[in-house]
Amino acid sequence: PKTDKKRKTNLVIEWHRRWVMSAACLIFAFLGVSLGAITNRRTARSSSLLVCITVIIVYWTLSAWLETVGRNGHLPLMVTAWLPNLFFL
Repeated sequence: PKTDKKRKTNLVIEWHRRWVMSAACLIFAFLGVSLGAITNRRTARSSSLLVCITVIIVYWTLSAWLETVGRNGHLPLMVTAWLPNLFFL
């Protein structure tokens, strides 16, 4: 209760980040299986790598942007932490 607001915000973000990253592993596993089931005979190897890298970059960018939005107080911290997972789910 006596912790300043900036430290409290960092602690809440870290607590949610630990749960979010655990859930993200499961979401990426489901996403990988579903994307792996789709094949394109001509460019299967290169397109799979491109899709994988694109998904990771989009997830990381969305997560970093929403964390900044949460730190600024525009949205609740819980919403900004879990929104990238809900988007990819």
